Amino acid sequence: MAKSKKIFNPVSLLLIFALGTFIMMRGGCPQQQRDGRARIAEDVNIAEIEIEGWPLYVEIANTPELHRSGLRGRENLPPGHGMIYVFESSEKPTFMMKDTPVELSIAFINEDGLIEEIEETAGGDRREVKPENPIKFALALRRGFFEDHTVTAGTKISLPASISYDTSAETPAEEEG
Repeated sequence: MAKSKKIFNPVSLLLIFALGTFIMMRGGCPQQQRDGRARIAEDVNIAEIEIEGWPLYVEIANTPELHRSGLRGRENLPPGHGMIYVFESSEKPTFMMKDTPVELSIAFINEDGLIEEIEETAGGDRREVKPENPIKFALALRRGFFEDHTVTAGTKISLPASISYDTSAETPAEEEG
């Protein structure tokens, strides 16, 4: 009787398991949910929006803390995923990508849902990016999305009511005593 060959020895199996565990813990492979969305980060509010018929899944940054952290440290942003920044009132916020390795396109959107302008940024870009006019929303997606999908200034975006500024996260002013 011929001796059968083992395809994997126990050491090989252990190394494969360890590598797989490492990749999953680092978040190297976005997890797919049943509806096709990639899970971008833990404990975030995600909304589905549509631009010119293209579905997008966006994290909602609707507090000053979420504005500050933004997409900082992200090395990858799956196609069709991004972040929408929601401001309490129309303003001219400043964005800097110095701690964001992924290249982004940012659409500055007014309170009526119209894209005012689109800025392209490079990963690690230290220049300040600011809209020319006050805006209520900023939508950050992988660089090139708007150009690839012929979305330009003047395009209207319908945003669900779930995308609003979170006033409960405001720090109350200290009372003088």
